[in-house]
Amino acid sequence: MDIPAPDLADLDRLALLLVDVQRAFDDADYWGPRNNPHCEQNIASLLAEWRAHHRPVVFVRHNSTDPHSPLRPGQPGNDFKDVVNGTPDLPSPSRSTPAFTASLT
Repeated sequence: MDIPAPDLADLDRLALLLVDVQRAFDDADYWGPRNNPHCEQNIASLLAEWRAHHRPVVFVRHNSTDPHSPLRPGQPGNDFKDVVNGTPDLPSPSRSTPAFTASLT
């Protein structure tokens, strides 16, 4: 995986956003079958490469307010998957679906 060349003008202003990489999305009974079998492997590679270049990382977690959602806080499905590891430069919980339809809180 290639990270942009260091001579790009705004490279210092880029961050990697990992959005809603949570355990609940493995529940095929709730969400239906997945179509992205290499997702976690790709995220792990991208995250490792990004960190190797000392670039900022943001984790966005969906905190559902639906009482039946596996994404609500306090449920195992709200946890990040193992691939989302380490400390983010900015943790950012979201209560909207998707995360960018409202401001992050």
